[in-house]
Amino acid sequence: MKQEMPIDEIISKVLEEQVVPALGCTESVALGLATSIAYNAIRGKFPTWIKRHLKKKFDGFEVNPENIDEIFVKTDPNTWKNALNVGVPGSQGKYGHKIAIALGVFCVSSDDPKDKLMLFNDPEIEKKSFLANKLVEKKGKIKVVDLPFKKPPDEQAVYVESKVKAKDENGRIHEGIAVIEHNHTNVTSVEVDTLELLEKRGKPSNRYMNALPSLFGEEKLSRIVDAIEKLLTKDKELIKRISDAIYKNKKASELGMGKKAGLRVGFTFQKLIDEGRLSGDLANYSKVRTAAATDARMAGENVTVMTCAGSGNLGLMASLPIITVAEGWRQDKERMIKAVALSFLITCYVTRCSGVLSAFCGCAAKAGVGAAAGVTYYLGGNAEQIGYAINNIAGNITGMICDGAKEGCAMKLATAAGVAVESAFLALENVKICPGNGIVFEKPPQTIQNIGEVATSMVETDKAIVKILKKRGCFKKRNFSC
Repeated sequence: MKQEMPIDEIISKVLEEQVVPALGCTESVALGLATSIAYNAIRGKFPTWIKRHLKKKFDGFEVNPENIDEIFVKTDPNTWKNALNVGVPGSQGKYGHKIAIALGVFCVSSDDPKDKLMLFNDPEIEKKSFLANKLVEKKGKIKVVDLPFKKPPDEQAVYVESKVKAKDENGRIHEGIAVIEHNHTNVTSVEVDTLELLEKRGKPSNRYMNALPSLFGEEKLSRIVDAIEKLLTKDKELIKRISDAIYKNKKASELGMGKKAGLRVGFTFQKLIDEGRLSGDLANYSKVRTAAATDARMAGENVTVMTCAGSGNLGLMASLPIITVAEGWRQDKERMIKAVALSFLITCYVTRCSGVLSAFCGCAAKAGVGAAAGVTYYLGGNAEQIGYAINNIAGNITGMICDGAKEGCAMKLATAAGVAVESAFLALENVKICPGNGIVFEKPPQTIQNIGEVATSMVETDKAIVKILKKRGCFKKRNFSC
């Protein structure tokens, strides 16, 4: 089949659309964003990227948060799972669905569509957090339910429906509804008092993401690597985006170390290295830096990271092992940028094959694959060796489950970071898991497709995980002695 779009266009557009900044777990942001839009729709307030799609002008009603009667949120099981036990930035150390939803009431989405996942980036977040916590404390005001599982991968993507009921100055109750579908920021419906304000919109085209299977299927890995090398030499906007990702994700790691954030996994690994109980090699330093950034993010620290394929943790995992190796071994900034871009692209391809959310830990099975490829490339590996690295990590830690976003994710990312670097080093010595070993096929894109098949078959596993999480409920506060 002939490639419909130029390879440069596909790569550039995928990285433009899928590598974006976020403050907080993207599932928490999706809950807050839906509630923000639903509540503010009652008031006739809309961000520019929604306003331009409205059917008609709507002036709204005078309502305020004190007169909210109820917020009722329905969401897909994986968004529910990932927002259950994760810290929310600016919330004064709170965790879970309800604080994310309540904070959304007081935060207004940026007019810049590139910053949709930056909802909680508010200069008055401390004041708004105080008000949000008061709203959470009013029992029965906020209700969250998860919907039945659907057939993966496409139907199992993000779904959030937020209904906000609030009284106006005359005591009349108004209801605002906002629906987000398919990804974390794709608003498909907005209503106020049954008045449909937004043109019903369905699944986004995802034209460039949908082109990835054919791109990897038809193009040799060497051609993709060559294209990235050329593109990341001349495309100034893309170079700036990847450079910004490197800067932001490094800062997240530094903050996690400096504040001893979350479970302190990164900080403690470094302590063990300093004491000589762990070796100070590149695999372990990759664990330190990747875990430290995850510590900060999962604890709800006020830190912006660059996401990949809809996930901040994927963005951290796909970049920090490469950054660590680059800064510890013959530092070459230009090659590091290209290596991170390659990692992001491969992470997006695995996501396209396996779905946005699933029972899989994407940091291992998606971004881990990308990081292994990126490290191999950075250290001078050829396309064949990059393929070895992909197969090595795919044949090693594929199958790590996702039991929700939480502070413990720092341990999973530490594991994946170490394995990614080790897989790359083995590949550079021409050590590879051969075709016929489990899900590993001769061509790495085929192996990635097999990862996708396994991921999309794990609905029953996902159901079991959600069932277990419902028994435990929301993690209220940090407790290192638990």
